[in-house]
Amino acid sequence: MHFNKCEVHFPEGWTMDDKGFVSEDLYETFEKVFKINMEKMRKQFIKSADKPGASNKLYRKLYMKMYKKCGERGTTIGGDHGKETVDIAVPFFVKHLKK
Repeated sequence: MHFNKCEVHFPEGWTMDDKGFVSEDLYETFEKVFKINMEKMRKQFIKSADKPGASNKLYRKLYMKMYKKCGERGTTIGGDHGKETVDIAVPFFVKHLKK
């Protein structure tokens, strides 16, 4: 999957706040481009925190809205480098995410 079908500009990238939500400076773009009320969605995420699987459903809803607007299948350039990626990524995360 890739999300190149529409032009959405995030000058600072896709940023999250300290609680793991999409940062408020992106709300306007999300609301305009994807027709998502981000404050309402944020409240739904908070409400779903104690319900197993509920936040996954909300992430899926967000992803599907984004996919329908900007996403498509078809990224095939580069071949299959799954094993190579795992060999690089796993040691990196093990090293850097230890407490």
